Amino acid sequence: MRDIVATAPADPGLNNVVVRLGGFHLLISFLGSIGKIMSGSGLEELWATIYTEGSIPQMLLGKAYARAVQAHLLTNLALAKIILDSMDLDDELRNFLDDVLADPDRTHVLDTLNEESCGYFSNLFEQKLKEYEQRGPTAKLWIQYYRMTCLLKQFLEAEPTGNWTLHVTTIRKMLPFFHASGHFIYAKSTHVYLQDVALLEEKMTRMEFEKFTELGFFIIRRRKKQFSGISPDQTIEQTTMRLGKSHKGVTVPGRGITDNETSSEQHVDMRSARIKRDNEDAEKLDSWFAAHQPFPNILDIVSIGTGIVGDETTNCHLAEEEGTKMMTKKNDTFGLLTFQRRKAVKPLSIIMANQKVKDTVVPIDPMLLFHRMTITQATVADLQSYLQYELSPYPMYLFDESGMRKGTKSSFYDAFWPLASQPSFGQNCFNVFNGEFLLHKVKWKKDMSKTSVANTLRISRHCPVGKTAMIFYGFSSESDNAGTKSTERLRPPTRYTSPPIQFDIITVIQMSQENFFGKRQQ
Repeated sequence: MRDIVATAPADPGLNNVVVRLGGFHLLISFLGSIGKIMSGSGLEELWATIYTEGSIPQMLLGKAYARAVQAHLLTNLALAKIILDSMDLDDELRNFLDDVLADPDRTHVLDTLNEESCGYFSNLFEQKLKEYEQRGPTAKLWIQYYRMTCLLKQFLEAEPTGNWTLHVTTIRKMLPFFHASGHFIYAKSTHVYLQDVALLEEKMTRMEFEKFTELGFFIIRRRKKQFSGISPDQTIEQTTMRLGKSHKGVTVPGRGITDNETSSEQHVDMRSARIKRDNEDAEKLDSWFAAHQPFPNILDIVSIGTGIVGDETTNCHLAEEEGTKMMTKKNDTFGLLTFQRRKAVKPLSIIMANQKVKDTVVPIDPMLLFHRMTITQATVADLQSYLQYELSPYPMYLFDESGMRKGTKSSFYDAFWPLASQPSFGQNCFNVFNGEFLLHKVKWKKDMSKTSVANTLRISRHCPVGKTAMIFYGFSSESDNAGTKSTERLRPPTRYTSPPIQFDIITVIQMSQENFFGKRQQ
């Protein structure tokens, strides 16, 4: 539609038309940007406490719209409580906050410019956010997530209330995150949309411009209720199409499209059942954050859910800065505007699934890859041909069908004769035990803490009784001290791999024992 308007400037019917960017689909794309930047950070494990694991991938993509919005708002609330509890507030300011929270008039929106106490508190809160950002990349990532969800809340306020200024300001702040997350279609469209609305006053009469920007005529209202405005594209998607498929259908009695259903004056989010469910979910999120601090004072970027440590390419905590850099380098026209996906930020999930292409580490989304393969295939035979080839041929004297050739350790044990009876070493013997053997021999379950695992090892029947020393072998990565075992560690893993993991005694293991002991990615 924007291309049609741009190619017909002399048409009297189109020369004053400005194409409206659909707020509903824009918000879905922004939800996907947040999910892309935060993937692998621990957000999935956090949401798993209140949602089923199968729905979380769709929530991160923004496809499960209602659940994704609710989950982000609850997470924003949990983070705000952590930040607020760490602030040193005087009695006067605390009394002000208590009065605001106890106000039954929920239609009143606080204005930091006109309310002195609110502006003072906002400045203190912003200082605390900057203080947390200085703790390290992990804390900066979660502060950045808090700011992104605040933009989500501002957009959800601007559309239903018809606040044009807040609408434009919020979209402008979203723009760097579209670039950083690789959502380039909406990045290009948002650029053009902001340029068009900057010239909006020149294409409208003064009365039309005032109605559009001050009275909220840029959104659609079906009823005269507070917070009832919806975007035009959402009207088409969720209202007009739904009514057309209903058994009563759509009626047009000379007043436009209406439906024959009546609704309650109470907002769906203000029902007692929803409030009760949200309070329970908020408590679960608070409990999870109590065991997984979102603002740790560490120099590495770490997933607070799994303990996976990012490498030097992981820059998801710099999404706003990297997105701004990508914006400032674009001087081409809309038709010539191009973006490079490899310049998008690398989330923590890239540590678990990535592939190097021409010296560039590219994150691999197995579901997206499978979708593209199934779309391009014409027959089942095509899919079989996709899966039967490797990236390059291997010399068969070094590799076989399953990977690099490797000797069988079990054949080495055949050279030892088993003992007929258990030997006795006396009372003064000192047992030296292979700790790596014990860790692999004793099984533990997923979601166990390190303390539980240690207790399991201590009472294991494999552990000898008496004075015992448990030894764990390390292998040097330096070339001067490297031996045959160090070379063996460079062998490509055949089944289980695991990135570097940072944990302490209270960390809960979020992966299987096989993956936990898998070969560490270099």
